[in-house]
Amino acid sequence: LRQLERQPPGADPAVLRELLAAGADPNAPGQQLPLEAAIAASRRLGLLPVKLLLEAGAQPNRRNEFGTPAWFLGAAASID
Repeated sequence: LRQLERQPPGADPAVLRELLAAGADPNAPGQQLPLEAAIAASRRLGLLPVKLLLEAGAQPNRRNEFGTPAWFLGAAASID
């Protein structure tokens, strides 16, 4: 799921769908949660990755290793 950060603009969300279908954890712990990565990439990729993660069970209140909830980045971001 960390690949979201490295995806080029307009990347196909099919890879994310496949990872989630194969059992990838939408709440995988780390410095940046998958939902945070999707929110950060939303300017380039749109909101579909965020939606896919939420539908797969991503928890917006889950905190990264620094104690910041996943939703915090979304609250600070401006999405066109």
